Order: sequence, then structure tokens, then C-alpha cells
Amino acid sequence: MRQKSARVLLLLSVILVLAGVVVIDPMAGLSAMILAGVLSSIAAALGAKGVRYTALVLLAVAASTAVWRYPEAKRFYESYRQHVLETSAESQEEPTSQ
Repeated sequence: MRQKSARVLLLLSVILVLAGVVVIDPMAGLSAMILAGVLSSIAAALGAKGVRYTALVLLAVAASTAVWRYPEAKRFYESYRQHVLETSAESQEEPTSQ
């Protein structure tokens, strides 16, 4: 891999980590952290020495932030799932009048 490509992956990882911290939606933040971790893992595996160390630090930041965001994302998903189940149950109970 060219060094420029590894640096671009690293830059994208930084942007995703920042977006994952700033975004309000917990599922989007968690997804951004996971994607940042994947990109920094690729940069760490294929980059040169300096890029590799930076990517490993960024991977640790993305992983720790993803662990921090997970409980909130899980609660958000459970409330969303409960809402969908209640809504679908209500729509099945209503008789259609024609």
C-alpha cells in the first residue's frame, strides 16, 4: 500500500472518530466508531512505521469510545424496537372498514 493511501485511511479514521463523538444519535456514533476502527486497522496493518503507531493509537481511541457508546446505543435500539413492536401490534388489531 502506498503511504499516501495509508495516511488517507488514517485521516478518514480521525474524521469518523470526531463525527462519532459529536453526533447525537447513539447508533450512528457507534457505527462511526466501528468504521473508524476498521479503517485504522487497515492503516496499521499496511502503513509504514509512523503511520502504524498513529493508527494503533487511533484504533485504541475508537475502540474505547465504541465501548463507551455501546450501552447508550443498546438502550436506544431497545426503545426503538419496543416502539416498532407496539406500533405493529396496534395496526394489526385495528379492523379495516370498507
